[in-house]
Amino acid sequence: MEMAVPKYNTIHVQCTKNNTVACLTDMNDRVITTTSAGMCGLKNARKKTPDSGYVALVDLIKRASLKNIDPMSGFHVKLKGFGIGRDQAFRAILASGWRILKISDTTPHRHKGCRPPKKRRL
Repeated sequence: MEMAVPKYNTIHVQCTKNNTVACLTDMNDRVITTTSAGMCGLKNARKKTPDSGYVALVDLIKRASLKNIDPMSGFHVKLKGFGIGRDQAFRAILASGWRILKISDTTPHRHKGCRPPKKRRL
C-alpha cells in the first residue's frame, strides 16, 4: 500500500550577502515565476539591505497573482542561505496572507570539509 505524498506549490528563497532571489514553482517543480531584488529596481548596495528581501517577495506575489495562482492552495517555503533579506522575505509571505503548509531550510552545510594543508616543515 503506497502512501500518497502531498504536493504543494513551492516558494524557493535564496538569500546571499549580495542579493535575494525568489522563485515560485508548481507541484512538479516547473518554474512559474521568478524575481530578485535586482529585477525589482534595486541596484548595487541597495540589494544588500534587509528591505531587498521584502521587495523581492512582494514582487513575486504580484507576479503570481497575474498568473492566477490560488493563495489558499498552500505553499511549501524553502529558505536557503544566511543573507540579510531572509527574515524580511519570510515576513513578506506572512503579510501577504498566503497559506504556508510547510517550511524547510535547505542551506547546505559542510560535514567534514576540505582536507587541511600538511604541516610546514622548517
